[in-house]
Amino acid sequence: MHRITVLLLLVLSTELFGQFTDDFSDGDFTNNPSWVGDTADFQIDTSFQLQLNAPAISGTSQLITTSQAAWLTSWEFWCKMDFNPSGSNYARVYLMSTSPDLSGSLNGYFVQIGGASGTVDDVSLFRQNGTSITKIIDGTDGTVALNPEVYIRVERDLNGIFWLAIDTASTGNFINQGSVIDLQHLTSSYFGVQCIYTSTRSDRFFFDNFIVTGSILSDTIPPVVDTISLINDSTIQVFFSEPVSGPTAISNANYSIAGIGNPQSVIYNGSDSTSTVLSFSQGFANGNYSMTISNVEDKAGNVMLPASFQFNIYNPVFGDLIINEIFPDPNPSVGLPPNEFIEILNTTVAPIDLNGYEYADASSSVVLPKFILGPGEFLILSAESDTDLFSVFGKVLGLSPWPTLNNSGDNLKVISPNGSTVDSVTYSDLWYGSDIKKNGGWSLERINPSAVCDVPQNWSASESSDGGTPGAPNSIYSLLPDTTKPKLTRWNLQSNNFLQLTFSKPVDSINALSNVIIPGINILSFVASDPFNYEYDFLLTPLDSSAIYSANLTKWADCSGNQMTDTSFSITIGSSPSPYDLIISEIFPEPNTEISPGLPVEYIEVYNRSGYPIRLNGLKVGDQTSTGVIANGIVLPNEWAVICDTRETDHFKGNVIGVDGWPSLNNNGDYIYIESDVLIDELQYENSWHEPGKESGGWSLELINPDQFCTGSDNWTSSLDKLGGTPAMPNSVLDSILFSSFEVIEVSINSPNSIRADFSQSVDFSDLDSAISILPDIEIDSVRIVDDRSLIIHSSPQFQRGVQYTVQFNGIKNCNQTDSLDLVEEFFNLPMIGDVIINEILFNPRGDGSDYVEFYNSSEEPINLSGWAIRSVSSSGTVSTEQVDPVIFIQSAGIIAFTEDSLNVLMEYPGSGAFSVRENDLPAFGNDAATVQLLDPIGGIIDELNYSDDWHYKLLNSTDGVSLERIRYDRPTQDANNWFSASSEVNFGTPGYENSQRKTEFEQSSEVWLVDKYVSPDNDGFQDQLEIGYNFGLPGYTGSVHIYSAAGQPVVQIANNVLLSSSGIITWNGLNADGEPVDTGMYIVLFTAFDLNGNEKLYKLVAIAIR
Repeated sequence: MHRITVLLLLVLSTELFGQFTDDFSDGDFTNNPSWVGDTADFQIDTSFQLQLNAPAISGTSQLITTSQAAWLTSWEFWCKMDFNPSGSNYARVYLMSTSPDLSGSLNGYFVQIGGASGTVDDVSLFRQNGTSITKIIDGTDGTVALNPEVYIRVERDLNGIFWLAIDTASTGNFINQGSVIDLQHLTSSYFGVQCIYTSTRSDRFFFDNFIVTGSILSDTIPPVVDTISLINDSTIQVFFSEPVSGPTAISNANYSIAGIGNPQSVIYNGSDSTSTVLSFSQGFANGNYSMTISNVEDKAGNVMLPASFQFNIYNPVFGDLIINEIFPDPNPSVGLPPNEFIEILNTTVAPIDLNGYEYADASSSVVLPKFILGPGEFLILSAESDTDLFSVFGKVLGLSPWPTLNNSGDNLKVISPNGSTVDSVTYSDLWYGSDIKKNGGWSLERINPSAVCDVPQNWSASESSDGGTPGAPNSIYSLLPDTTKPKLTRWNLQSNNFLQLTFSKPVDSINALSNVIIPGINILSFVASDPFNYEYDFLLTPLDSSAIYSANLTKWADCSGNQMTDTSFSITIGSSPSPYDLIISEIFPEPNTEISPGLPVEYIEVYNRSGYPIRLNGLKVGDQTSTGVIANGIVLPNEWAVICDTRETDHFKGNVIGVDGWPSLNNNGDYIYIESDVLIDELQYENSWHEPGKESGGWSLELINPDQFCTGSDNWTSSLDKLGGTPAMPNSVLDSILFSSFEVIEVSINSPNSIRADFSQSVDFSDLDSAISILPDIEIDSVRIVDDRSLIIHSSPQFQRGVQYTVQFNGIKNCNQTDSLDLVEEFFNLPMIGDVIINEILFNPRGDGSDYVEFYNSSEEPINLSGWAIRSVSSSGTVSTEQVDPVIFIQSAGIIAFTEDSLNVLMEYPGSGAFSVRENDLPAFGNDAATVQLLDPIGGIIDELNYSDDWHYKLLNSTDGVSLERIRYDRPTQDANNWFSASSEVNFGTPGYENSQRKTEFEQSSEVWLVDKYVSPDNDGFQDQLEIGYNFGLPGYTGSVHIYSAAGQPVVQIANNVLLSSSGIITWNGLNADGEPVDTGMYIVLFTAFDLNGNEKLYKLVAIAIR
């Protein structure tokens, strides 16, 4: 709306107006003077004070009394609030008001007590113009922050100067709060109080001792025209400088427009008698007009002399008044106030009156008051409470209620009084183009205000150091013309006769029906399905679901005249996919813009390997934690399409399909699937599938051979494309290479009554009940799918040791049913005790190093340790157990060591077997002694070792970092003589490698013999111990072994009446009875044995010690 402002000249004269006072000592506020308004919400309390006594709900209550005092006036009163004021609890005392409704539109002045947050509440003076409020005296902060009780005095002199003073101590000493000259409002009709409160403060406002003295103006001036506004194309509103009388104001003979004549009707609003609304028989075109007005009187009877007024009519069209800057996310502040605003700009050469315009977002709106915005001027729109914060930047218009801006995006509109949209912006936080600025404190600025096509490319984050430019030209301002051609970005057939086209920018739809050509199909109608002409919906004659049509777009242009290149594309209705007709062909779980800047978001690519078009409508795309839904999409035969988050589709070209509720892909690996009522395809991927150097993001994983999609990891590798991936394009690694055939990889015990079967390819799980059997005579309870290549088969009875079982697979097919397992048999059995033995243990590592334990497969078959466990029992009885990670095999005669820090172990023991050292959680191993057990999948103890630190070589200075090694595989695990400290030559440990102290099999020469007659007690791993073998053929013997020097002197006793096995080995470490190494020389070994009948056997052997 546009108004012409006419200069008003006033000649002022004053006359004394009698004072009014009220201390409520009569106990009545309805007489002498009479207060009216929300009288039920107030009372006179026992202290003869006016008290708010409203219901306990949030609200606003007011009382008013007549008062015309406006000049040479003093207003004085007392106010008390029995609480700390806030933004929701404060008081206003209206000194002057032209309206009895203090909550509505009025002209006047008021004092506000409180109304701020925190401890800065003050007493300030405000001016009100209609609904616009401006602070003109800002009182000292904090004066009424805490349970205020204050006397307030305001004075105005004949020159229009206001003074504001307060007395918070009730001493009569008023403290000045400021002064200001303000001549905007010259008359008054009412004085009043207004309380704004929450439910807990509805009875805690108090007022008293009102004293008002002053003068009024004597009106001898006739009214003049202030402004003329256009309401619609045939109606205008005339605003006078003062209230006018009804009888003269409604006479249509008193108004005449040159070339048009008198109005058909005149509407006069008695409650707002400062304007009239004139309706004419013909509409106004844009241009200059002259109107003569005469004989209109004011309320005092002053007659307006005939006068002519020139005014301009301007009907704004789209783009004349634009949204030029948006500040939706003010925190954290960069330099601007931490409050929302938008900026509008008048792009025309004529002033625009904003009265009656509407500003709206997607959920709320507010009507703008009278405000003349000149040509090329900026105006900041903010919440009413924030106007002071933005006034330093330029013109501000405060609005209440304020339509809150959404940080992530919103639809904003400016609507003219006749209901037409003059600007509309649907912004998004993607427009910032910066993740840093997107997080708050920066405004979005329009680049070219003259660009009529409002597209995302015309907006970006402010480059101002303050974070924005409210009230000033934008920091990224440019008038470069838009030369970008529109493009077709997406099409969707939502039914057999409903086609939706989406363009890269708004396009002109004038010739839409003739701009789309589909041979054999008629275009019946169309409609723009979004408010900015990005999308169009076309109603067609029905399409054949099995046919593929060629669609052609011609002569489409944007609203700047840029014509799109003629485009052809195929459309079809398609059919729902059968399993594995649509397969996952590429995944991109970890974007890295430093490596692949063109691929900033996650995606999945699919490939249609069938011979028919596939419709994706309603398909679910999910992972292990969430599931999204495809609204619509088509993939043609042999076509590649990219699937991504619906919000990220603009990042891709080609056939792009959005998913609502995108399931975020895990970088290290995930299970993803596509399904309808049945599973269409699935993939369990791992980050380890990447080629070395491409594991850290920025590269997609691509399927190599789409015809062998069941083959798993072998058929996937890192993209070779320089962009990092090939979304919606043939894969860069395509090859017709043939991978492994469909077969059983392994069958292993999983629990006492279940086995696990692993296959070389993905399996078709549609019919398993009759395809698996276990012999001898094992009933299968259930089959559980672990992943696309693995099954857990549960049986009723538990499996028994010593029994060999056979599992038969008959008719199990791979996922695309191109290969099957027919009468394939696999054998399995529970391990026997001692099949895997403990071979080495480090229980006291150096410093912060890691323990390890080593095992040896003494059986003749490879053993899968999946489901096995390592358990320790401390000397105090504390039990700790850790599972062995699946799937770990130990070959026959193979060695494997487990540790929690393989890098530490390999560095500490350079001679270790790197490929046989595996990381795995371990139970706690005591530094002095403990028990270590190896458990099979059913919890049976396969081997057990009760070790002790005393077993170490006695001459070691420290046993830290020294492992205990098993000497012989065939001797009992718990035989202390079968363990010895690892050699110093291997840095005291051989994890994953043959033990340094290991001894091979020996030949028996008699009942008692020396395995090797030499002993070298230096812990170098060579002849560190003397082994004395025995074999009596029967148990029950006891024996003693003494070592003598060549001269017959006793050296040490190494066995004293010990109970012997039928065969075994006793060792001597080459130390004497004092624990010192013996000298080089010959020594006599005297072995004495007694049978159960007391018969003695004596054996004398010669050994040689070498130092």
